[in-house]
Amino acid sequence: MVSSPTRRKSDEPEVRERFGRTVTLRQAIALSIMAVMAAAGYLVLERAIAVGRATAAAVELSEQQQLRSQRIASLSTQYALGDHRLRGELRSELDSFERTHRALVAENSDGPALEAAAVAYLGRIGRVVATPPRDPSLATRTAAVLAAERPLLDALAAANEARGRQTVHEFAV
Repeated sequence: MVSSPTRRKSDEPEVRERFGRTVTLRQAIALSIMAVMAAAGYLVLERAIAVGRATAAAVELSEQQQLRSQRIASLSTQYALGDHRLRGELRSELDSFERTHRALVAENSDGPALEAAAVAYLGRIGRVVATPPRDPSLATRTAAVLAAERPLLDALAAANEARGRQTVHEFAV
């Protein structure tokens, strides 16, 4: 028979206590790691939500501008065709377009291209609004508004793409 070392009964509680402390320490470390990971996950989620909200707001402004530019083009065409009651509404839409434009350019990294297209568009709309109803140049000025709308819509689309790239970059950081 192989003899096993004899243990004293007094060593057994000490071994159990040491084992219990080791397990408790490991559990505390594991729980601490999980808590740090949960906090990091929460912070990443909060950042993603904030970036998503900012992106949604910028896209909404851009969509408003697209719709407003189409409305302005329609109103200016109707005005040029003889519905002179629309002049006030056209002026109101122009003011709204300018306000939204300032907010959009302030939030967009592709601001200079958008600014150039919007300034050209706003200038042409301003000339239509300033033109008296029966002026012979009204049709030509309205045609210039319609011609300036395509570059504006392209610039708004480019601004949305730039915002999308910026969002991806913000998530990567």
